[in-house]
Amino acid sequence: MTKDRRQSEREQKPDERREDERRLEARVPVDMWITAERDQERSYSHSADLSPGGMAIDCGWPHPIGTQVTLRFMLPGTEYVFNIEGEVVGASWIEGRPVTNFRFVNLSGDEHILISRYLEKVQTGE
Repeated sequence: MTKDRRQSEREQKPDERREDERRLEARVPVDMWITAERDQERSYSHSADLSPGGMAIDCGWPHPIGTQVTLRFMLPGTEYVFNIEGEVVGASWIEGRPVTNFRFVNLSGDEHILISRYLEKVQTGE
């Protein structure tokens, strides 16, 4: 008996799957600024997209996969400052710009809800 495609995909190691297959929640374009800090380095970047589990940001300096940085940002129209550890999970080029993909490491339940509600409003145009 041969394995079906889904069973074969489940048996792959996570790092062998494409990034979009690992992402559980859709990302939404959001126009905001982010400060990324690691050791003594600080970068101010513009976001490309956001989900409750992570973000992709326009990034002017490279981060190897697995690097953890502190991400600070405020959602547009809000006053809460997110201060989240993010782990680099990949990088790509979008419209000629380097973009780094981060997975949130220490996002609290309340912060997850804040981001989810904000993204619902953006998607529904409220």
